[in-house]
Amino acid sequence: MSLNMRNSTMTERAMATLNQTLRDPKFYLVGLDLRFCYLNFDDILKLANGIKINTTLVKLDLSSNALVQCYAKFLLEELIDNTCLADLRLANNLLDDEFAVDLALLLEQNQILHTIDLSNNPISEDGGKYLLQSLLQYNDTIESLGDLDKNEFMGVRTREDIK
Repeated sequence: MSLNMRNSTMTERAMATLNQTLRDPKFYLVGLDLRFCYLNFDDILKLANGIKINTTLVKLDLSSNALVQCYAKFLLEELIDNTCLADLRLANNLLDDEFAVDLALLLEQNQILHTIDLSNNPISEDGGKYLLQSLLQYNDTIESLGDLDKNEFMGVRTREDIK
């Protein structure tokens, strides 16, 4: 089952229920769309906590949530031991070079993720190079980082750009 909560106001009760659903092995949630929900810090913590032990979620879309690095870091920390999430959408947020470094550290250990959409985030050329160097050295599973032509500051487009 996939759950589309796009453009929803996520109350404390809604996030608690979502957390319980993600943690409960009886629920087989494979897709979760939270675009335009503008999740706050507590929402991200509950989501990350649920994802930590979830074994069914394959696709998570957090695009257009005005996410910043300090929020996203908690989510990334829970994905280190991820066993199922393969597609993570983070387009149109406020994720910067610090986030790129955090993501690079995650991808050194996580070989499950294959698509991460980073388009339209303010990641500079330095952040892009750091991320792509890490991918070259440690990760063989990432197939796409999204439409990086929309990351006007990133500068690096392909693995060949950093060689």
